[in-house]
Amino acid sequence: MRLHIRFGLFQKFSSFSYAFTKAGQNYTLHITGLLCNLKPTILKTYKEAPGPGVKPIGQSAAFIEGMGMLDYLIYPHVPPRMGMRAGVSCGFGDCGSRG
Repeated sequence: MRLHIRFGLFQKFSSFSYAFTKAGQNYTLHITGLLCNLKPTILKTYKEAPGPGVKPIGQSAAFIEGMGMLDYLIYPHVPPRMGMRAGVSCGFGDCGSRG
């Protein structure tokens, strides 16, 4: 199994991608900024490294704000989903469940 993720933060898509090579891996990303809820935070998953012409498996998008933690569920054949959030408000989109 090899999955790649890419975040679209409140201003633009990040220039990095992260590859998961086995089940059960975790990746921590710290996001800082003011007024992040003006645009959605987007997480896209890919079967290969993102680039021109590479289509995502799926995406999750939500308008979020706050200081806390988000947990995303990522699987190889279905779009990602926000699993849990704590200390983060979600105004619209894939808001997961509150912890």
